[in-house]
Amino acid sequence: MFHIATVLLLLCYGPLTVTSLTCLQCPNVNSTSSCKAHVTCAADEHCYTEKRYTSSLSEYYSMGCVKSLYCPQIDNDVLVGKRFPLRKDTETDLLRRESSCFKCCSSDNCNLFFCDLTATENPEASTTDTELDLRLVDGFTKYEGNVEVFHSNRWGAICDDDWSDTSAEIVCSMLGFQRWSARPTNGNEFHSSSSFYWLDDVLCPPSATTLWTCAHKPWGQHNCLAGKNAGVKCYPMFPPKDDIIFLLDTQLRQFIKADINLTTYEVIPTDIQYNPSTFDYDPSGGRIYFFDNLYKQLLSMRIDGSGLSVIQQLDYNSDVSGIAVDAVNDIVFYSDNGLDVIAAINVDGSNHRYVISSSLNSPRSVALLPESKKIFWTEWGVLPKIETANYDGTGRTLLATTNLKWPTSLTIDYTERRLYFVDGGLRTIESMDLGGSFRRVILHDPAAHLFSLDVFSDSIYFTALGKSGAYKVKKDGTGVSPIGPQDFSLLSQIKFNKYGTDYRGYTTGVHRNSSETFVRLDGRTDSASGSVSVFVHGQWRDVCDDTTWDNREAQVVCSMLGFQRQEAQRDLGVQVTNRVTPLNITNCLGSEKHLAECGAPEEGKWNLLNCTNKATVVCSSPQHLAFKLDNFLIFFNSSTRDFIRMDLNTNSYTRKNIADTMTSVVYDPLNQFIYYNVVNKVTNTSVIKSNDLITRGSSVAISSTISGSDINSLAIDTNLHAIFYTDVKKKLIGALSMSDNSSRVVLSGLDEPRYMAVDKLDRTIFWTEWGPVPKIEKANYDGTNRRLVATTGLRKPNGIAVDSKAKLVYFCDAGTNSIEVMSTDGNNRWVLFTDYSSNFDSLTITSKYIFYSDKNKRSIMRLNRDGTNHRSAGPPDFPQVTGLYAFDSILN
Repeated sequence: MFHIATVLLLLCYGPLTVTSLTCLQCPNVNSTSSCKAHVTCAADEHCYTEKRYTSSLSEYYSMGCVKSLYCPQIDNDVLVGKRFPLRKDTETDLLRRESSCFKCCSSDNCNLFFCDLTATENPEASTTDTELDLRLVDGFTKYEGNVEVFHSNRWGAICDDDWSDTSAEIVCSMLGFQRWSARPTNGNEFHSSSSFYWLDDVLCPPSATTLWTCAHKPWGQHNCLAGKNAGVKCYPMFPPKDDIIFLLDTQLRQFIKADINLTTYEVIPTDIQYNPSTFDYDPSGGRIYFFDNLYKQLLSMRIDGSGLSVIQQLDYNSDVSGIAVDAVNDIVFYSDNGLDVIAAINVDGSNHRYVISSSLNSPRSVALLPESKKIFWTEWGVLPKIETANYDGTGRTLLATTNLKWPTSLTIDYTERRLYFVDGGLRTIESMDLGGSFRRVILHDPAAHLFSLDVFSDSIYFTALGKSGAYKVKKDGTGVSPIGPQDFSLLSQIKFNKYGTDYRGYTTGVHRNSSETFVRLDGRTDSASGSVSVFVHGQWRDVCDDTTWDNREAQVVCSMLGFQRQEAQRDLGVQVTNRVTPLNITNCLGSEKHLAECGAPEEGKWNLLNCTNKATVVCSSPQHLAFKLDNFLIFFNSSTRDFIRMDLNTNSYTRKNIADTMTSVVYDPLNQFIYYNVVNKVTNTSVIKSNDLITRGSSVAISSTISGSDINSLAIDTNLHAIFYTDVKKKLIGALSMSDNSSRVVLSGLDEPRYMAVDKLDRTIFWTEWGPVPKIEKANYDGTNRRLVATTGLRKPNGIAVDSKAKLVYFCDAGTNSIEVMSTDGNNRWVLFTDYSSNFDSLTITSKYIFYSDKNKRSIMRLNRDGTNHRSAGPPDFPQVTGLYAFDSILN
């Protein structure tokens, strides 16, 4: 039976002290609830539950006792290949192996990483080749080393006789790295720490996907001399996110991402308007969460600086001193020194609450223990102290109250289960256990104002105010030394992303995330065909047209762009003309919803060094455009003069260049035409034009050129074939018939009309006005029954949208920096979202979301209609957005 195992240990909290643990014991049962038998474990065993899959992906379980293993201190960052569940493809029933790599733990085998180099027993030892594990040892980096296999409860090497490129590619692929750039090594490459060999004369055919399907001598039989170990040099999937240091230079307002020794580092590009003061890193999503002291906001961004999201607009008096992210439960905790509270909020911006709001005096650093849902924090105040409490604020306990002055930074070593903290006043680095006992001073430096710290392996990494670099010290207090260049300005904080296990039962690694990967189609004769680019890890890359690029990849790409999958075809590639490293995407079946689903994340050849042609597709020919596109956003990118149609399921988009500069756009699904207005500042005229949504047909003017006009906004009622518009200069609202192009004035004598929307059910128009008295008004289509909807609390009301069915009006205000909602009669008004750093412009809605453009940001922004889950929609490609219109057949 072909199967794999995913094992969850139920007791994984360090060395076992219980001598008569009783566990459920059942082999191969269909459900855990059906197990009734018990067994008494030995003193060195834990309970476990193991879930397995048959070849048809049916689940079954084994339960019982398992021996505990503990890791020795390891110097070479040993990697162990672990298996993820097989995934069954819907069309071909093909089973794909998905693998990843983890770093050896140092206290227990909670995730079964096979960490004990000298162990003679292992709970997951296998008798079948399909369940064997690999690891790399003796290498200089995490991506290289001699290959060892685990068989019959023992690790052993592979002899380098007949060791080939193909074998190296298979090993690297099994360990989660790129296959295409793997290189084999022999015994001369790395010093060998093992002379015991399991395999010899390994011969792998090109079709092999695992080492176990290759020909080799019987296990343990070899004629290999010591030092003849087979090894590999692998290439990571993407720029590594593991074992890296994050630094914050508050004087330069910069985040720095560096390798563990700070020998290489890069500045993460961030918006210059922000002034970050404290942060934490979430390895599961690859996002940095930080507090901006200028706008008093909690924000997050991707590791490359893109994808900015406002988590919460805080009080003007807030002064956040510490942030900690629980990546297991998706919660952000922070200490507010200005309001004297410790608060929490979900990462999507929902459920903002004060956890502790009494008897706090200048809370500073925050650390979390997700497994038991506990908060730890430091306080300066009159009585400096270190405390802990449950996530809900209960169980508050003092851990330290004496010999403290300015306890500034706090972190947890999840392996040792100890607290490490800095006291800037006493100039010390100290540690104690999680209950406050066994406290000891590790470092005392009277000459340094120690400020921030984090732990990694056997060392403590720290920063000091007044120093221009980072430092490390052994946990025993020896070996104090600077790391990296001493050329920073003011390093206020240091954080590690620890590869492998950080929290108990929680692993991190390098992942391809569909929410951060987008496709762009550069239209040629139309926007249904063109060359394909992919946005991945912060940059656009062309896709290479090689032998693996075929109709299946084209079907996935076109589906991501909203076209019908079955019509998509590969087109002839075009020559690569830029210097951006192309991508090579393989293993698509054609049925995937996203390119990131094509094959296992570790299998795709995403980086390609040599490529001559870019991949192109034809998503639909003009004669087959009878289908109706749905769920998309359209707008104009003035910086490139491109018309954009963005699919709202994937945030991927098509673009085609239009000679005009549009300021507002609407869409008619009946004929699949867009209608937009063009303002000519030189001639002081405006005109409304139409164009096909897909093809590159010439734009046709449907209105006469209006002299002395400045049309700002359009709104469309497709039922009546009417377009309404605001004219800022003529101070009026007009209407244009799409049937005969006749026009009329609906209302005149307005102050400064901006954006408008229509309620197609009630046949009323809504519009925003600046002027001496900012306001929002409504009237019937013919201009009668004009009445005020909102007059108070407005400064510069801009974009507006109406949900006719729900009788709700949404609008944004560039003066109050807020997005609000109210009933169509003006009642029940409330603020959904506030962003002091914003310059709100246009706004549109779908049945689920609010989309808006912000003149201070380079992306289209999105949030739920209840105001939560603020994020960017798509890549940061749009610095100058004009016109924003969402089409959603459910709402429209």
